[in-house]
Amino acid sequence: MSELFLVDFEPEVKQVDMAEVEEKVLVMLQAAQVDREVNLLVCSPATIQELNQSYRGKDKPTDILSFGYELPEEPLGDLALCLEVAERQAGEFDLSLTEELLRLLAHGLVHLLGYDHQTEAEEAQMLAKEIELLKTISLSHLYPEPTQGPKRD
Repeated sequence: MSELFLVDFEPEVKQVDMAEVEEKVLVMLQAAQVDREVNLLVCSPATIQELNQSYRGKDKPTDILSFGYELPEEPLGDLALCLEVAERQAGEFDLSLTEELLRLLAHGLVHLLGYDHQTEAEEAQMLAKEIELLKTISLSHLYPEPTQGPKRD
């Protein structure tokens, strides 16, 4: 396990093997020239819904949330990922769970790098950066065309 990418599971969330995911996230972090810690909490739908309500005003579960830090001595940020939502989406998108986790983590990392998707132009820039990161781990095919990524709410 790396000190750059730390993974923690909520007690009520089933443990899944994250070794391949961690290895590939480290490749994406290196490609993005990130040298600050990123923390991942793998959480339940109830937790992600509570966070989504508290921080975004949306009272529903979501797949991943990003919380960035400003100061250079702090971690780059924290990610909260709902395993149950990721598993459902993997089935919907016909991806393996690992592929869906990496797709979501690329999205979360790009948020931590300062990108957002409030406008169509921002969304296009953000998706291009996600594809760039996914290319470093041979998963750029997850978005066959730049405009066909899953819509973010």
